[in-house]
Amino acid sequence: MSNRCLPESLRYIKRKQGALKWKKPSLKTNTCIKFRSNRNFWKSLRYNMPSVPSGKLHTIV
Repeated sequence: MSNRCLPESLRYIKRKQGALKWKKPSLKTNTCIKFRSNRNFWKSLRYNMPSVPSGKLHTIV
């Protein structure tokens, strides 16, 4: 993978640590557990995002 494709933060980590390694999902992992962790990730992400004023919300059709 080319470094140009990566965000600056990942390029920095790769430069400092050498290699980037993503964990592959285990075949032993229960589907329910995967769903729960995915749901918790998005819930946490929404919680940490800044709120959008109601007048600035636009619907894309």
